[in-house]
Amino acid sequence: MGVPAYPIRPLLLLANPCLLGRLELSTELWVSPITVARLPENGGLNVSQAINLGELYANLGKANKAAEAIARVGTMSPYGRMQLEDVKLRIAIGRHDKSAVARHMAYIREHRADAVLTWEFALLLHGDLDQAAALLIERLEKPEWRSDALAAVQSYDAPIHRTPLEQRIFDRMQAIVARPDVQAALRKVGRIEHVNLTPWRY
Repeated sequence: MGVPAYPIRPLLLLANPCLLGRLELSTELWVSPITVARLPENGGLNVSQAINLGELYANLGKANKAAEAIARVGTMSPYGRMQLEDVKLRIAIGRHDKSAVARHMAYIREHRADAVLTWEFALLLHGDLDQAAALLIERLEKPEWRSDALAAVQSYDAPIHRTPLEQRIFDRMQAIVARPDVQAALRKVGRIEHVNLTPWRY
């Protein structure tokens, strides 16, 4: 067996870069993934890994690193563009850049049909809890959005390490789920169960 073309450890971590934030690892592991994220993907720029890595850095409060991670991205789907705007919003919030926050919120709002969950996260990030609650109720009421909405409100009991930003999103989500109007909408279509699993987001 020959020597691998690329370092194995960063490649393993980049299978899902956001897992780095769930592991209390040394920051020395956060340097080489930027290089690996820029390796070609299907003959083009590696869009998904760059966005995932950018989200990781933004969640860790490393806005400049996040911006560096997403500096080079290729062609993407409307859904992918929404994920990119989500990262840019997190960067803007981390930098306390109000004009950039407004710009990225406006884009996500206008294109919310491309990724409604991303719009939900944006509202939570921005602290618009009334709108976030109204959107969650809408998601519970619409059959095409209901499964994801129900999955988002379940109680995931597996231990998890959250960054301060992820904890803020989680706490705000818990706050809107506890609202009487959201509870009433939830009881019409499902219920909350306790499961020993790790949530895929926040």
